[in-house]
Amino acid sequence: MTFSLSRTVRRPLRELAGLSLVAGVAVARALRALGVQAALKWPNDVVVGEAKLGGILVETRGNEREVLAVIGVGINCRRDAGLERRLRRPLASLDQFIAVDRNRVLERVAASLAEALQVFESRGLEPLLRECLPYYERLSEHAIRVK
Repeated sequence: MTFSLSRTVRRPLRELAGLSLVAGVAVARALRALGVQAALKWPNDVVVGEAKLGGILVETRGNEREVLAVIGVGINCRRDAGLERRLRRPLASLDQFIAVDRNRVLERVAASLAEALQVFESRGLEPLLRECLPYYERLSEHAIRVK
């Protein structure tokens, strides 16, 4: 499942590097609420254990006053053993953990993204950092567990 969300963000340009973390925290938070033990692997991979469940890409355009951010999210919904063999790495999929209702997943992830972006826009990155930093899984791999 892939989708993009675009939104105007009013934060200084120097702070926009944090958007990937904002999006990652939001996606991991939504998936955990659905019953998937998702974690964030810095800066934009969503994982369950060692297996990649999804990814996030952020692109921005704008000026000092406002920026249009486009956040792309991809989440594996069904297991594909052939892809896993071709990539030579473990992959996770939602169907391993929950009954997949793509509309419900999309609704939860989009709502979580909108909420996290609102927090980022009004209060900056600090509140989201405080939420996820205590949950490091493997410091050497920079994986962050999100509540």
